[in-house]
Amino acid sequence: MITSARHIYDNAPLGALVRFSDGTAEPPARHRLKRQAWQRNNRTGRLIGRSPANAFSSASFTLHIGDFGSGGVTVVSFFEEVSVTSRLAFEEVETPPHGSHRIVAEEPNGSLRLLRIGPDRAAIEADLVANPAFNGRCEPCHTPEPLVFTYETDPAHGWLIVSDADLARFAFTRADFSRCSYVSDERIALEEDCDMPKFLRRLDGLDVPYRLAEHAINVDAPVRRWAPNVMAPAP
Repeated sequence: MITSARHIYDNAPLGALVRFSDGTAEPPARHRLKRQAWQRNNRTGRLIGRSPANAFSSASFTLHIGDFGSGGVTVVSFFEEVSVTSRLAFEEVETPPHGSHRIVAEEPNGSLRLLRIGPDRAAIEADLVANPAFNGRCEPCHTPEPLVFTYETDPAHGWLIVSDADLARFAFTRADFSRCSYVSDERIALEEDCDMPKFLRRLDGLDVPYRLAEHAINVDAPVRRWAPNVMAPAP
């Protein structure tokens, strides 16, 4: 099924193979330069991580496109960082089979990164023992991942960075929050006194697992330069 980058970020499990395309026809092999340009927007990669929205960018996910090397030694690995605002078309072409396991490690932003995937727990545990530098853990491939949100703070206040898609998923709109929150593109920074607790209480009530990745700075937070949430009802 053809879908959006946002859908892949929200729904595809780590380890899924994801194809993306700009909808154009593949040039003939003899047109080397045209094929190289076409391949930049028409490839397949394995989903290995997600990055939550923050004050500077929308949420994104990382695809492992491939490895290059010789003699069993990887010299270069290629990755594609894809914003949820991408206009390309996406398709989840393969998911990890049931019974498969993975090694994941926690990133500084609170999200998980896929390091290895294998057919069963025994194979992955052996891989983990053989590679202690992974500093990861073994778990079934279809273990639910907690949602990760950036909690931006400065010396005076804090905000939870949430996308409009996240609001809609939990039956909110911008109009449900105050003018003390700020908006930019498809993101809203929910102020920490009233709006952020209101959103998180909804998640708690639905037993939705989540994690907050705090980003503290010692000057005024960038979200202060965003526009006020004009969708808020008049006081």
